[in-house]
Amino acid sequence: MSPIELNKRQEEILQIVKGNGPITGEQIAERLHLTRATLRPDLAILTMAGFLDARPRVGYFYSGKKPGQDITDTMNNMKVKDFQSIPVVVREDVSVYDAISQMFLDDVGTLFVVDKNSFLTGVLSAKIYYGQASEAKI
Repeated sequence: MSPIELNKRQEEILQIVKGNGPITGEQIAERLHLTRATLRPDLAILTMAGFLDARPRVGYFYSGKKPGQDITDTMNNMKVKDFQSIPVVVREDVSVYDAISQMFLDDVGTLFVVDKNSFLTGVLSAKIYYGQASEAKI
């Protein structure tokens, strides 16, 4: 993954916020002699990329992230085990009605299907089921 390259205006915005933050979007626009609407895409990119943080009624402030730091820096330190959820399992001899009910009760979109020996035999998702049901006119 390559680092995000900022354009000249985005670099200027970062410098303004670093030196004057917290600062509103209107104040940034005024310093650059532009409208707030013109800056909206740049501010959105800088915020989504993590260079700026925004707080309602406070304004924008510098997050400390330097241009060139990539999101992969953060992602390399994350482990799947820290984000995985506990699987919801059903036996393959359960009725479709019961499986759908289980999805709703556990608020999941995927069920892992096991046989009588608890071996994984498949995966059932709401997307697949509803797609097949509409084709079958059930």
